[in-house]
Amino acid sequence: KNTIFNDIMILEKEIKEFFVFIESNQYGYSLSGDEIRIRNLLSSVWQTEFTNYDISNLMTRVEMGDDDYDEYSLISNEKLKDIYKGVVRYTTEHFTSLTKEVDNYAIFSLIIRLCLSISRMKINKRFQTSEKVESGEDALRKYLAQVYHHFDLEMTREEVRYVLSEQGGMDKVDVNSFTTCIIQGVSQSINFNFEKDSQLFQNLYTHFSLRFSKENMYLNEYNPFVQEIKKKQEKIFLAVKQALKESFPQNFDFDDSFVAYVSLHFIASKERETLYGKKIQVLYVCSTGVGVASFIQQKIAKEVQGIEIVGFASVINCRRFVEKLQPDLVISVFPIDNIAVPVIEVEALVSKGDLLSIQEQVNLLLNAGLGSESDRFSKQGGKEKSEEMSRNVIFYGYMIYEELTLLLKDKLNPEYKEGFLLHVLLMVHRVMFEQQYQEFGKLDDAELTKQVREVFRTRDLEINDAEIFALTQYFSKASERNE
Repeated sequence: KNTIFNDIMILEKEIKEFFVFIESNQYGYSLSGDEIRIRNLLSSVWQTEFTNYDISNLMTRVEMGDDDYDEYSLISNEKLKDIYKGVVRYTTEHFTSLTKEVDNYAIFSLIIRLCLSISRMKINKRFQTSEKVESGEDALRKYLAQVYHHFDLEMTREEVRYVLSEQGGMDKVDVNSFTTCIIQGVSQSINFNFEKDSQLFQNLYTHFSLRFSKENMYLNEYNPFVQEIKKKQEKIFLAVKQALKESFPQNFDFDDSFVAYVSLHFIASKERETLYGKKIQVLYVCSTGVGVASFIQQKIAKEVQGIEIVGFASVINCRRFVEKLQPDLVISVFPIDNIAVPVIEVEALVSKGDLLSIQEQVNLLLNAGLGSESDRFSKQGGKEKSEEMSRNVIFYGYMIYEELTLLLKDKLNPEYKEGFLLHVLLMVHRVMFEQQYQEFGKLDDAELTKQVREVFRTRDLEINDAEIFALTQYFSKASERNE
């Protein structure tokens, strides 16, 4: 008896995070809570029963159209086993048409959710509103209609929304702001600066864009790494879960699978930081600001550990460069006073003694907790740098295109939509590589100019009037917009 009560207490603690509770009466125990939360709990428990091999085997047989799939030993409940068999059979029959509308990764989640929908409806556990719907023309709803008909159940709007993870009534998510909030929230929660990792931002932005751009968002999806991440990276997992809860603009429960996928991006970012470590950012001051810069950079980088030269300056403009680059250390061939950064004075060609002094100072600064994440591409060849540069141009170009499309939606000519995307991508390339248009027409709309500039400035890019004027060539005429 004590063992049973202890097990119940452990179970209550485990399911509390799903906002599901245990009720007891003279007949035994039952789960209480919102229907969607109970289903999320059951889905999580059931998915943990599947190994990667089980899922791979299932998906291979479904894709190959194998009707003899008969490996159901992991389902002990006979009623649920019958439902699972029926759902898998119909999924196999409809697989080709389903994959035109549903990503492969979502098929397994679709099977699980459909099984739970049917099993809950059979014991009269439904959503409060149950409006009947017809099958419709699309492959997904035809598939669902056949499955529900097979089990003598009505296909209702709420059940379809649940199975397809439809997020009806949701406003469009500002992915840029949402991504920024998540990174800031996790950084503050675990006291680790993720905000400097541009690759993390790009990866998360892409991840969220894919999830939030569709009506069927599949925010609750299978993830084989959930338990391992919760166990080995609990701090990051909990920080991500809290940040998602606080930052998402609407009331939605992200399950552990989705949280784990997001956590993987932060784990990878932290591993990159560990791999490349912190380096002391150095500004080198020589006679002209160029001089023997290449030679000095190679020599110091070879002989001194934990250092990265972020720029070269002359004695005349060194203070401006210190303010702009904010280095941790200044190495100079001239005496420099009145700056709030440590300065090491060296010979013009840097002697062995100079190198020892630099290394001692670098070690002192690193031990004091100074330094920044190193440039991960500084040691890579031209190909790697080109690939990173190209990726940044495309990424920033698309982000700016999305914001400009939203900003100018009432002005853009629909016929020029595809051309506008190409123009913005090339325009961002010109801005980033300082090849902007120089002579163009006159801008009359000061407010528009200000708004477009702000879109670029949020990414540390400055766009000139000529480029902004070029954008106006994609506008509809005022008379056409008023029609």
